[in-house]
Amino acid sequence: MARRTFMRAFSREMCMPFGRWRQHARLFASLEMLAQGMSITDVAIAVGYSSVSAFNEVFRAAFGTTPQAYFGRGKGRSPGQNEDAPKGHWEWREDDSSPE
Repeated sequence: MARRTFMRAFSREMCMPFGRWRQHARLFASLEMLAQGMSITDVAIAVGYSSVSAFNEVFRAAFGTTPQAYFGRGKGRSPGQNEDAPKGHWEWREDDSSPE
């Protein structure tokens, strides 16, 4: 199957472009790894980002905050102490301009 044919079929079946689906999959995987206590650097590399800053940018766009703030890891807080972190509700941006 040609790449273009695959991309069109994928978009039609999943109701989203392949790049957006891949970004969702990476972020879902990153949430699990971060919740298990992996470092942000290790998670960014494990889910396929070339740098921590690229990962942070995509994470912030999707969840409205950084991974550190989401999991309460900033400035002397232990995981779970950040009361301002989102509690499982987030929305995806509808544009396709995200880095892949």
